[in-house]
Amino acid sequence: QRRVHGEERMLPELKMKPLLLILALVGLSIATSVDLQSDLGALLASKARASDAIDAVLGLLGDLKRSSLHEQQTLEQRNRTQEGEGTRTVAQYSDMLNKNEKQYQDAINHREYIEKEMQDTENHITWIETRLEEIQRKLDELAVQRCQANSLFVQALKEHSDALKSLKFVANELKRLQGSGELTEIKSLTQKFLRYENLFEKEVVTKFISLGKGEEGAASAAEGEKAEASKPAPSGAAGQILQMLSNLEQSLRSSMRSLEEHEIQAAYDYAEFKSQSEIENTTLREDMERKHKYLAKLEVDIEVAREYEDKCRGIRAVSYTH
Repeated sequence: QRRVHGEERMLPELKMKPLLLILALVGLSIATSVDLQSDLGALLASKARASDAIDAVLGLLGDLKRSSLHEQQTLEQRNRTQEGEGTRTVAQYSDMLNKNEKQYQDAINHREYIEKEMQDTENHITWIETRLEEIQRKLDELAVQRCQANSLFVQALKEHSDALKSLKFVANELKRLQGSGELTEIKSLTQKFLRYENLFEKEVVTKFISLGKGEEGAASAAEGEKAEASKPAPSGAAGQILQMLSNLEQSLRSSMRSLEEHEIQAAYDYAEFKSQSEIENTTLREDMERKHKYLAKLEVDIEVAREYEDKCRGIRAVSYTH
């Protein structure tokens, strides 16, 4: 009975074990299923997180790439800007150098121009002074020449006047002697004429002397023959002498008119030259006064130009050192 009772107690226990096993298996299965679902969920969640992480990383990488590209573009733009600024700076510096160099060369040219103007002005002043001295020297020479020429003119005029008086005297005496028949004094009359032989041509003087000698010989021969014939001595030579005296008188008067005309023309020319010289002297002195004023201005300008040139030289030197 105890056995039966024990077997009966064991039978339910034996029946419970498979049930428990089944229950354990089911529980295990359920547990396993739960675990698998949990793991799958976790896996899916992890995958999602990984995907999100990847997306995040990709997004970050994209952002980094875009940021890098933007930064690169910014740097390139900045580089281009800096290059442009550098090019402009170099151009401005070169322009400044060229400007300073040109300014310096202009200063040199201006200073040289003023120096040349000063030299030309001084040369012109020297020429004016020389010209004034030359005009004055010429006026002095002409004044002396005019004084001498006037003295010679007066002397020549007096000689001509005296010669005319002598010619008239000889002609009158010859007429008187011819009328009285006394022709022996012709030789003495010709001597009076010969005092002024320098006023006549040599041939005229020679002819006059020969005529005088011929008339004197004719008169002597007539006196040697006693005046039975009571004829006057031939008067052919006397007539020729009188005609010659008349011609000589006209020649003297013509010579006097020529002397007077020449003297008047010479005096007029001297007065004209003197008047023109005075006008030129006035013009030259006015020009000299202007040149002296201009030279005084240039002397101030050259000092300013030299100072400006020194300043431009200093600016140019500083430009090259920088």
